Amino acid sequence: MRPLCCAILVIFLCPVIGYSQTCCTGGAPLVGTINLQNPDAGKLSLSISYDLNKIEDFFQENDKLNDDFIRRRTKTLFAQVDYAFNDKISVTMLLPYVWLSESIDQPGSIEKNSTDNLGDVTVFGQYQVLKKDGLSAGFGLGVKLPTGETKGRDAESQFILPPTMQSGTGSVDYLALAQVTARLPFRKSVTITQAFYYKLNGDSHRFTFHDRYRFGNEFQSISAFSDQLLIANMLNYPSLTLRVRTTTKDRVDNYDNPNTGGIWAYIAPGWTLQLLPEVKASVRYEIPFLRRLKGFQITTTQRINVSVNVII
Repeated sequence: MRPLCCAILVIFLCPVIGYSQTCCTGGAPLVGTINLQNPDAGKLSLSISYDLNKIEDFFQENDKLNDDFIRRRTKTLFAQVDYAFNDKISVTMLLPYVWLSESIDQPGSIEKNSTDNLGDVTVFGQYQVLKKDGLSAGFGLGVKLPTGETKGRDAESQFILPPTMQSGTGSVDYLALAQVTARLPFRKSVTITQAFYYKLNGDSHRFTFHDRYRFGNEFQSISAFSDQLLIANMLNYPSLTLRVRTTTKDRVDNYDNPNTGGIWAYIAPGWTLQLLPEVKASVRYEIPFLRRLKGFQITTTQRINVSVNVII
């Protein structure tokens, strides 16, 4: 029975899935990956992170289907550079390299696609509005440039892959963010952070199969709680993050893509080690606990991020 079901789903859904939105838009998973740093004036912060996004949950509207005949992986290596000109103004540059792979179970065979390329570069500036007595607040504005590949081909067949399997979006996108961080007065080691991100996506004219493609605009709320513990003479920072993400529908040649957009909520425990006074290593594991999606979509099963940060 399962091969028959798979055959029916492949026949009817593959034309849709080819350009539908997964848990994240095309390109590197930008929002939620940016590691907001506030180095001291004149200091340079360097971060290297590896992000693995396992995409195997298949939804029809709000219902998860009991089938994983499509499996995707997005692996991204990020280099992030932050520099503070003074106590209030800093700039950030984010450079990703993306590996994408997909396998589709079909009766009697498994179709596999894969590609890897440079992703879109993001540059933004931050302004620190307030920083005193354990309370800080700031905002930032940025732009994502279309430096990533939009005509990437499968490594084996050399067929050009759809937009959701490309390392770039081919569009100029704009990013706004705001963040407030506070320390608890009765326990100074505890930090609570609330951040908001908004990403306004532009049109792309660089995809092979569409004259104009626009990924849905994106809003995210990120709430984080962290503490500081001394274990074996080393500072440890356990954390727990709640991330809520909403996107509008993609636009394909002036029409809405019905299989895009929705609301996602994730929970992510994490741990950071202070290896040296200027060096930190972090790991974060993220899983979804709520998804309200539009149409048929493949979405994240689990995600893990490992990073190292150095202050120079």
